[in-house]
Amino acid sequence: MNYLTIFFYYFTEQRFSEILDYFGINKNNRKKRKELITQLLEHDNFQVDLLKEFLFKAELQNFCKSAGISKCSGSKKEIFERIVLFLKNIDLSTVKISMFNQYTEISFVIENKESRIKDSSEMLKFNALIIAHRLVDYWKYDKNEEKAIKALRSLHPELPLDICTEMFTYALNAYREAIEIVEENRAVYYKNLNKLGTKEWEALPCEVAFLKKYKKLNKNQLWIFEQIFFWHHLK
Repeated sequence: MNYLTIFFYYFTEQRFSEILDYFGINKNNRKKRKELITQLLEHDNFQVDLLKEFLFKAELQNFCKSAGISKCSGSKKEIFERIVLFLKNIDLSTVKISMFNQYTEISFVIENKESRIKDSSEMLKFNALIIAHRLVDYWKYDKNEEKAIKALRSLHPELPLDICTEMFTYALNAYREAIEIVEENRAVYYKNLNKLGTKEWEALPCEVAFLKKYKKLNKNQLWIFEQIFFWHHLK
């Protein structure tokens, strides 16, 4: 396995398709991602330096955040070199790639510690919820949803505007409903105040029901309930 294989699993299907187009790779829809990555890496047109130039700085920074690379600042060249160094330090024999309906998860060992990376669609969900929280609770973006979507798109220039718009609308509706859920169950949150933010905290039935309704979200997004509780009831 080439160390860059992991990097290419991070991207959404659409973005990966654009990378293939950029290097003039003939795509075969019947081929799996692994086969297409191998084809890309072995193609005469592929060059790592050209890949760096094609990618946006924001998506490189998003990869750093998803992979747990602590430093995301600097020039695009510096960030990309940091990513390459990170990938080269991964024990490739430990890599496990799991495909889910909504995202890809890559688990591996680096410096004797288990780590994981999720694809950029997972980062989009996280950023959409962050911006929804800022819009609703901090009165950011002049309370203008179009400006909030523009801010989300600036974080994900690799994604089309319609995808960013759809995810933000979804996240905003979810966030507003979560506020109502916390209000209806605030006695439970007060009772379990000492457990919030700890591994002991188990998802409440209302939170489980929330995830069943908003299937694009998962347990990683349940932080919004604690955020809402602290913001609306303990500030």
